[in-house]
Formats: sequence, structure tokens, C-alpha cells
Amino acid sequence: MSLIRDDARRHCADRRARASARPTPVLAPLTSAVVAVLLSVAVTLVLGLPDDLVVLVGGGVALVAAVLGRRTVESLVAGAGMRLAQPYSPGEQVRLFVPTLHSVVDAEIVRVGPANTTLMVAGGLLVVPNSRMLKGAPEHPSTSSEAA
Repeated sequence: MSLIRDDARRHCADRRARASARPTPVLAPLTSAVVAVLLSVAVTLVLGLPDDLVVLVGGGVALVAAVLGRRTVESLVAGAGMRLAQPYSPGEQVRLFVPTLHSVVDAEIVRVGPANTTLMVAGGLLVVPNSRMLKGAPEHPSTSSEAA
């Protein structure tokens, strides 16, 4: 019996190590936004458009990039907050509602990264944005009323 437990522990430690070794790329959307703004400004300058129009085009592209990258920026800010406050640490057990599974799951925190938190659930690894982990009530509302 103890051999099976040891194998299970080794398997879990192996999965944790692999999850920690693969950080989620978070700078790609931000880099794309900066490149898009710089390219739009360069094109308008090359075309010889007036300075006011160059600023307007660059600002418009920056605004679109900010709207499209809102979730990434939100998760990065939440990740910075989680690094400072440290509400969760690897190895802790949490219970939260997972919309993709349509159920409440018990999970163990494997890794808290700059934008995402990796959780180990019964079915494998689950990556949750830090912005969702920092929300006030991570459990699904219907489960808390059933428990009361």
C-alpha cells in the first residue's frame, strides 16, 4: 500500500515541477501592442502626414491595444498584488467554481505566476487568471447558499 502512495506522491511532485517549469507567456500581448503603436506612428510619419494626425493615429492604435489587452493587464496587476499580499501560496487547498467544468472543485495551488495561478485538480492541471483568484468570492454563489 505504501508503494502506491509513494508512486502517487512522486507523480504529483513530477506534475508540479513540470507546471512550475512552464510559465505562461504574458509579455506577448503587451509587446504586440507596443509594436502596433510604433508601426502605426512610423507609417504615418513616412507618409508625411501632419503631426496632429500622427498623434491621433498612434493614440487610436494604443486605445485599441489597451482594450484588447485589458485581461492581460488586469491579470498582471492582480499578480503583482498577489506577490505583495501573498493570500495564497503553493501547497494550499482552495475551493472555487470553474465555469468550463460547470462545477465547484477542490484544488491545490501549484504555482502563482505573474499573470496566472496553476492549480492541481482531480482531472489534471488548471490555469486560472490571477484576477479571478483575487475576486472576493471565488466560490459559485449557489454552493454557498446550499451549505448554509
